Amino acid sequence: MVKLFILASVFSITAKAYDCTSVKPFKPSTSQEAIVYVSRIYWDNNHNQQFEDVCNQKISVNSYDVRGREEEAFYCLNPQAKETLDCKTKLDGDNGKITIVPATWIRNWNPKAVREYRFHAYATKNKDNTYLKDIFSRSLSTNLKIQEIIVEGALKTGAKNPDDGYFVRVQFKN
Repeated sequence: MVKLFILASVFSITAKAYDCTSVKPFKPSTSQEAIVYVSRIYWDNNHNQQFEDVCNQKISVNSYDVRGREEEAFYCLNPQAKETLDCKTKLDGDNGKITIVPATWIRNWNPKAVREYRFHAYATKNKDNTYLKDIFSRSLSTNLKIQEIIVEGALKTGAKNPDDGYFVRVQFKN
């Protein structure tokens, strides 16, 4: 429930301008298994970069065909709770989590349709509701069939600014 609140809070900034009340529900055309790997990037006392595995889990992601409804999908197609993954960790010494939201859909992309594989990865601290970091990463393919694709993204600082970062890999399985 908390992760849905966080996601709703993040999306509410842009979603207020779009009314989703009359939008027809989106129906998944199929689903796809994805393997999600998350690691925390931090700096030790000697300013050396270190990595800590946070989680490695499988998740099932619904696939949608949103052609002609891209704007509605952007504002109104929210993931089901089972399509998000919370990975508990420490961020700059504080308890927190990284919420991964993978997605795949077919959309129009001039001059033709593409399949988009993507994820958002939101890092939050349990006791600091102002702390929010977001990684967005995607891959586009003109092959509209479900395929195996790896999408990666990272947020990292340097040794002179030793904030914790994180790395995410989502492997969409065929």
